[in-house]
Amino acid sequence: MKVLALTDHDTMAGVLEAMEAAKQYPIRIIPGVEISAVHSPR
Repeated sequence: MKVLALTDHDTMAGVLEAMEAAKQYPIRIIPGVEISAVHSPR
């Protein structure tokens, strides 16, 4: 595995830890986040 996308739900709390850990290996981290949204008509 060369690339790992880290996409937590409504948080990016694990991204920094994952990026630090990835420095020990030949792996690239792609940070992302799944955000909750509510559509409210006007």
